[in-house]
Amino acid sequence: MGAKSSKVVSEAPSSRSSFERMASVRDYFTARITPLEDVTPPAPPLVVVLRGHTKFVTDVVELADSRIASASEDRTIRVWSLAEDGTADGKPDVLSGHTDAVRCLVALKDGRLASGSRDKTVRIWDISENPTAPIILKGHEGYVWKLAELADGRLASGSWDKTIRIWDLSGDAAPLVVPHGDAVRGMLALKDGRLATGGGKDGMINVWNVDSQSCTKALELASHPKYVAALAELPGQRLAAGGGDAGRRGEGFHIRIFDLNDGPHQAPKVLRGRADVWSLVTLDDGRLAAGGPDGVRVWDLDNEERRPIGFAGQATVDGMASLKDGTLASGGDDGTIRVHRVKTYEYYREILRVTEDVARKWFAEDRLGELFDASVLQYDELLTIDDDDAPTGLGAVASRAVVTQARNLDAIATTLKSAPSSKRDACIDDLAPRVLRLVKDEELLLTFEQRLVSKSAVEQLTPSPLFRVVLNFKFVAGPRFVLWLDIILFLTLFVSFTRLTIVGYGYKGLHGHNIERWYRGEKTVEIILGFIILTYYSLKEALNVYYDRKRELAVRHSDARNCFFKLFGQAKLPPLFTTGPQALRSLTKLLVYAVKGPLSWRKKLSLIPRIVLSIIAVLLFLPLSCLPGRSVKAFVFGVVPSILYNTLSLLGLPRAWRSSLWNWIEVTSLVLSWTSFARAALSRIPVNLAVATALFLWFEVFDYLRYSAVNEELAAFVLMIGQILLKLAVFMFVFVLILMMFTNLFYLRMGNRHIKRYFDLHDDAPNYLDHPFNNLLKSFYSVLLLAFAQEFDPDIFHTTIDRVIFVFYLFIIVIVLLNVLIAIVNSQYADTSARATKLFYRGRFELVAETSDFLRMLPRRRNIHSETIQQVAAMIKREVNRGTVRDAIRGEDLREEVLRIQRETDAKLLEMQAKMDAILNAVTSNNS
Repeated sequence: MGAKSSKVVSEAPSSRSSFERMASVRDYFTARITPLEDVTPPAPPLVVVLRGHTKFVTDVVELADSRIASASEDRTIRVWSLAEDGTADGKPDVLSGHTDAVRCLVALKDGRLASGSRDKTVRIWDISENPTAPIILKGHEGYVWKLAELADGRLASGSWDKTIRIWDLSGDAAPLVVPHGDAVRGMLALKDGRLATGGGKDGMINVWNVDSQSCTKALELASHPKYVAALAELPGQRLAAGGGDAGRRGEGFHIRIFDLNDGPHQAPKVLRGRADVWSLVTLDDGRLAAGGPDGVRVWDLDNEERRPIGFAGQATVDGMASLKDGTLASGGDDGTIRVHRVKTYEYYREILRVTEDVARKWFAEDRLGELFDASVLQYDELLTIDDDDAPTGLGAVASRAVVTQARNLDAIATTLKSAPSSKRDACIDDLAPRVLRLVKDEELLLTFEQRLVSKSAVEQLTPSPLFRVVLNFKFVAGPRFVLWLDIILFLTLFVSFTRLTIVGYGYKGLHGHNIERWYRGEKTVEIILGFIILTYYSLKEALNVYYDRKRELAVRHSDARNCFFKLFGQAKLPPLFTTGPQALRSLTKLLVYAVKGPLSWRKKLSLIPRIVLSIIAVLLFLPLSCLPGRSVKAFVFGVVPSILYNTLSLLGLPRAWRSSLWNWIEVTSLVLSWTSFARAALSRIPVNLAVATALFLWFEVFDYLRYSAVNEELAAFVLMIGQILLKLAVFMFVFVLILMMFTNLFYLRMGNRHIKRYFDLHDDAPNYLDHPFNNLLKSFYSVLLLAFAQEFDPDIFHTTIDRVIFVFYLFIIVIVLLNVLIAIVNSQYADTSARATKLFYRGRFELVAETSDFLRMLPRRRNIHSETIQQVAAMIKREVNRGTVRDAIRGEDLREEVLRIQRETDAKLLEMQAKMDAILNAVTSNNS
């Protein structure tokens, strides 16, 4: 659930559309674009989100005047001012000039700002009120990746050209060039005046003595298997190093801590992580923050038993900075800078395991509103503690955060319900503005889909009383209007279709009158009206597919690109895509590897067509690559990974859309309806087409009932029936297999017989062609009727073997399978009855999320929230009095509960073992 404890700033709201700002490739994890000035946030906010960059934020630094500077792959540097309460103060100043991505920043002691870029230059910026032109330092032949200001005021730059250059900030003198073993990926100026560097393929850390004339290597430390990307100095002359390339045993996932006073052959302390480390920062309290492809991790170095606290609100983090006020700023691949007020380990542990006792404690301290904000924050930031059972992957982490949030909100609601009325009312008044901020957050529900939250997790959250308040107000604000509009148009379409079929076949009216005479003149009106309504539904469905596809490709692009590079690594091929011929050669070699390589046949069948499709896509793009702003490299990295790993989504069938049976029913209904009205315009609707169309239109009736705006029980019942039918899928598969088995037996026994007797099963004429087992298809139909109609002619089974097979068939179908069916239906009905309210609110959640994209096309219906804090407070009281919805723990909840009990049991056993050892030691000492 989106954190409204954070202040969001967008540099130019009018320059990009609402959805572009919400769901661009670099802006999908923290979709916060709605300014809510009318609802005051808690001060200071727990997280401040700064928006303005359009691509990956690669570095963040704090300036001497407490402003924040951020660098990005969008080739700009932005300088942000923060107010006293920690929120953003106005729009950022934009520094432009680099011709490629800006990779690194350093705040100089004289107040200026230095930046390094992939355009191979270093720039010194004057960021005073009356700035002068920047100084440009040229000389590097590769990307400038890291910068550091030395103790004597000079600037050191590390580059992919395998050199370190030390510059005079005036730019007049030639730089001191120091050869480096490989590309410089990490650089840090130490407090004792030395310079530490790391990087390259050797995974070494070099510590340099720097003076005015030379730079000599003083210490060399073996660190990571491949490259060192991050360095941070810790108290006590210690150096923390983070890197990449996990290797076979995941060595690259670890942070290593070296003692700078020891020699080169020391054994470093190792912090075992789960992903590469690209940035390291030491916090004021001595903790160590690490950034990488798993977000931010904060390590408590004084307590090695504690696992790190994780913030994955930004999926990938590169640049970080520890600010003077104790906060932590991080730049992410979503184009945002987040300023965290990092709390203690105990604080996060408590809000991740909120019970009714914890909620009552916070309530007694008048901090229940803060607990609500923390519960919202833990989802918004995807807060985790990396225990052994902590989930991995975006969907799993987000789903667990949603389940945790549901428990927290239930605990808050339960505490409010049992609290004294006077204090409860005051607490609800404090909660109301916080809940209202969620109500007015337009992108709140879309983050669930963007983060791949499971339906079971959504089902746990949506019936929570406080979240029901949010859903109810959101439903009234727009989706209810869309739902009633759809229902009215659907009824009009259904009536038009029915009238066309009745007249087309010469059917009589309700009272037996021939209506063709007075209807003939209205046929054209009915057809035109039908086409208009079908156009509306088709555009609405296409809009949903388009936005689902765009969001899914944005969310899954990072995973797809990682798999793409992993595949090239398995093939031992360099991913060269700078030019069209290079891209075609690389993909062709990959195709050869897929054909001849040691892959399973399933992997080959899946991979080969997709690589061929990628080659075709590159060939089609080559004529466009000469246009301004078109790059083969950008196209390959942006599109080819999606072709290889999200093919159906790229082609227009996003996973979220195609996984819903109701979407397929709706599309089939649209296709049949279009065909029916087109045939009616030409002549008349064929009978079979009319029957199929009518059937799917009736399915659409049930689709609208499950979103019923009139009766909650009716909608819940339809959803229950749908859940029961889904659960019967395995039974129906086995049932059909058994029918096919007996179809085969009866056909082999009686298919060639000439039956002259009357046969009750089909009530057919007694001739050979109407024989019930004449062919396999008719035999299956006859066996199916035997299963359900239970009518048969005993004379047809006139041999002993026929009767034995028939009795065996009745035993299997009537006694076994039908009783199993009854038991399954009873069990599923009881289960879904208990989940009825959850199913209803999950359906309402899906409706609100689904119609949010369509509401963007209706400006007058957007942001029509007229709720007041008093109305929200009244709704909270009503929903809290209704109580929470709970059922048996199952699925991922059961797994988490089992693991929790196991941890507690292990802890108690260890405690008992310690006591026994102490007793034995005491007895032994007494005996001695």
